[in-house]
Amino acid sequence: MNESKITLYYLTWLERNLGRASETISLSDRICTVDDVLDHLQARGGAYDIFSRRHVIFANIDNAIVPHAHALSGVKSISFFSPIVGG
Repeated sequence: MNESKITLYYLTWLERNLGRASETISLSDRICTVDDVLDHLQARGGAYDIFSRRHVIFANIDNAIVPHAHALSGVKSISFFSPIVGG
């Protein structure tokens, strides 16, 4: 099994609920899309159950909002946030 590292950044209420702003995790080669990352996180349970609310979670890769079906090839980090990040 081939594993790679990816840094995840949690913004807004995700950061508050998870109690952390970021983390670096290992992903197996079976995790190929943003949606797969969300599945992986949600499977942790506890505070990570928040990832069941995907309809209000956006993903940003390389300064662009991407769909959850976006492939992870070459991706080193993902920022997750809600639609309203300001004030």
